[in-house]
Parts: sequence; structure tokens; C-alpha cells
Amino acid sequence: MIGNIDSMKYIKLMRPKHYIKNLLIAAALVFSGGLTNIDRILTVIIGFCSFSLVCSAVYIINDINDVENDRKDERKCRRPIASGDVSIKNATILAVFCVIGGV
Repeated sequence: MIGNIDSMKYIKLMRPKHYIKNLLIAAALVFSGGLTNIDRILTVIIGFCSFSLVCSAVYIINDINDVENDRKDERKCRRPIASGDVSIKNATILAVFCVIGGV
């Protein structure tokens, strides 16, 4: 159970709730009539995953750069890096893996 709690901090840091907007990648598939083409569907799924990972890396890097200001903000102080739940070192490692995975 403790491992799950720790992993939730990292998932929160990646901000998956923002991935919903990345679904716009599928718009081209819908409007091109490619919903029946498995190759196009797989390409869109891979594109969505890649784009989401790179976006997560950008969120993490932004949180690292803004950590001091975020600690002073009532709302942002609860973010994993600003609150101290995730170290800057571990956040940097996660950002690197997100970029590598996205590429």
C-alpha cells in the first residue's frame, strides 16, 4: 500500500487530468474517415501516448523551475515538488524518462 501512495505522487506530478485535451490528435482520424483503418488508429494511439508523455515532462520541468513561487501560492503549494513530496532530483529523472518515452 505504501508503494501505491508514493506512486500517486508521481502520477499527480505528471498531471494526467490534462491529457484529455491531447485527444484532439484523434480529430484528424475522425474527419479523414480513418476510424476503420487499424493502422491509423494505432498511429493515433501512439501519438496520443507520446504527446502526453512529452507534455508531462514540460509540466514537471515547469514545476521544478517555479518551485519557490509555487511554495508561496495557496493552491500550488500542494503540488508534489512544492510540497516536498517529490524531490527535484526524482522529478528530473521522471521528466527525462517521459521525454525518452515520448520520443
